[in-house]
Amino acid sequence: MPIRLTTFALCALTSCAHAQPDDYGIDFVTISAPGNVGYNRFDPNNYATGRGSVDYEYRIGRLEITTQQWLGFVNAMLTSGEINDQFFAVPFYWGAEVDPNYNGPGQKFRLQSENPNAGMLPVQSIDWYSAAYFCNWLHNGQPDSFADIKSGAYDSSTWRIDSQGQLSIADPHLPDAKYWIPTFDEWQKAAYYDPEKDGDGGWWHYPNSSDTLQIPGIPGLGETSAGLDIGAGAAFEIPLGSYPDQQSPWGLLDVSGGASEWTEDYLRPNLTTFRVIGGSRAGSQFYAEYDPAWGADVSRPTVFSAGFRIASSVPTPSTALTLALPTAFLARRRRI
Repeated sequence: MPIRLTTFALCALTSCAHAQPDDYGIDFVTISAPGNVGYNRFDPNNYATGRGSVDYEYRIGRLEITTQQWLGFVNAMLTSGEINDQFFAVPFYWGAEVDPNYNGPGQKFRLQSENPNAGMLPVQSIDWYSAAYFCNWLHNGQPDSFADIKSGAYDSSTWRIDSQGQLSIADPHLPDAKYWIPTFDEWQKAAYYDPEKDGDGGWWHYPNSSDTLQIPGIPGLGETSAGLDIGAGAAFEIPLGSYPDQQSPWGLLDVSGGASEWTEDYLRPNLTTFRVIGGSRAGSQFYAEYDPAWGADVSRPTVFSAGFRIASSVPTPSTALTLALPTAFLARRRRI
């Protein structure tokens, strides 16, 4: 019988700094300090060196994409009818189950009925292409037609697998994308770069603003679910936000633990075999090896290897004002 972990406290997200107005329930933080120096510390793999320098402001999700957020996407697509697309798939590990009360068309999922934390579980294992489709879904306003997510943030017409199983070069997100899978530089900066370190900015080794490996343990006793081997897959059932004091310099949570995270970059230019994955995932000590700033992993984009967090552009002042107007109007009406 799987161990259910049901009493973990969630982070009070409203107390974290740098927050922007939510988009579709995603709590974004703004990553500033454009033109920061790239990673320049210990790097035994010589892959992180120089990475993480970003010359523009952007936003990134404080949390990884949750089961609740992914559920709306999957159900919108699957209940629209039969989908025959090799680049769209349901996650292997998440907090949802098939809805036995749904009779069609297609298929529908619901949150796990016996797990009160189901909605806050990370989407543990999706392929890169499904993550890109999710970005298209957000970019296009969450449509309920699969035809309407074929483009938007990413142009899926560039995704091909030849008869030998070789992947085509998939284009990066389009210039006007509203949401996208973060590049490795964007992800690395948000996880490890501190604009206030040593007075003029610098890099930490670990994603909790320190040079010390986080201690695995259940929430309240440990600092991360990475390296936590408590049997029966129970570490996978720790909801996101359960370690609120373990934050990156920008306020990101669960860079260590939760799900490992897709980035947009290939391991090497013009090599489609592998994409870079950042961070560690919940579970045994093996996964904790990917916590350091130099510890990025790789995977074929067709493999159900990771979850991800969303990147986005920073709203313009006019956009922020538009988002604020309905709240101000309602507040005025309540005083009448």
